[in-house]
Amino acid sequence: MKKKILLLSVLFISFFAHAFEWGGLLSDDTKLSSDLSSISFHQSNNLSIWANINFNQSGNTYLSAQGSVKYYWDISKDSNDFLPVYNLDLLKFVTLGKFGSSAAIFSMGRFSVSDLTSKVFSQPLDGISLELSFPIVNMGLYAGYSGLLNTSEVLMMGQGGEIQDSSCNYIPVNYTLIFPSLLANQTFALQLSSIIDISTENYNRAYGTLLFKGPIAGPLSYSVSTTVGSEKFKNLMNLSELSLSFIPTPFLQLSANATYASGSQLFLSPFVGFTSYTAYNSIMYPELSGVLLPAISLSLIHKNICGLINVAAVMPMPEQSISFKGVDFSLALIFNIFSDLQLNFRAAGFYDLSKVTNETNIIFDLSASMSF
Repeated sequence: MKKKILLLSVLFISFFAHAFEWGGLLSDDTKLSSDLSSISFHQSNNLSIWANINFNQSGNTYLSAQGSVKYYWDISKDSNDFLPVYNLDLLKFVTLGKFGSSAAIFSMGRFSVSDLTSKVFSQPLDGISLELSFPIVNMGLYAGYSGLLNTSEVLMMGQGGEIQDSSCNYIPVNYTLIFPSLLANQTFALQLSSIIDISTENYNRAYGTLLFKGPIAGPLSYSVSTTVGSEKFKNLMNLSELSLSFIPTPFLQLSANATYASGSQLFLSPFVGFTSYTAYNSIMYPELSGVLLPAISLSLIHKNICGLINVAAVMPMPEQSISFKGVDFSLALIFNIFSDLQLNFRAAGFYDLSKVTNETNIIFDLSASMSF
């Protein structure tokens, strides 16, 4: 029996040998963080192997897979934690069909899924997706399951805005409509999402998102979105964003944006998404909830170097009042040394200017990755 299975495997690989690709990525990440009273050390290394099999010469039907082996080593004055992680990052079957000026893409397996804002949820899931493209409208339907994921790699939110530390048995369902050129090259999008909890907690959530974006004049463009959500259909919460971008050249971009995540204001409740999303660049808490974040950012590309600077004012508003807490900033430099070797440096911090708390924090992060 084993010989038959081995023979079938060899014949299968041989049949598709002309369309088989594979490669890998080796990465190293070293991070130092400090609250100005103590220093913590964080180290991780990752080896990822990917493969791609085309089932026809046109390449519109294929199977992609990626697995990784990594570890996280965290050292602080109170702890010394070492966590090995083995994960299936990607296992995706895709087939594409074209019908005149229309197209359909069917996907199934484990792959990353994101909402229109990338702040409600953005993570791998096991599921199926159907995308339909027509001349005036694009439609998408997705249904998945989260219970088979490695929870050390994906952080999902539970009741009370707390990160769940155990298996998360949710069925996310998405329906998306996008009108790419509704009027004067303006894009309009609508997305309805439902997070169905099949555990005993019945922590069901629903979200609806409206998004508008497009050019204003010359190199100036905008994007505005608002998401209304509900927990168990008992409350309302809101996440809204406004962004203006100025791109005079392909190598320079200046942006100004503001993000509002509701707290307990008027008839609204604190915003809770599906995937964990932190409000600060420098620390892993708090979650994006009960806060207003006006920010400016600058990105610049010069030859093989890319730089990004972001500065945000952190203005908590857990209830009716609003206060200025401090400044959150990040600086990232990416060096593409060779086509298969990249070096990244990031410095981020939060400077607490309030007189109530002292959450000043700074991070220095150096990482390198090599593909083969």
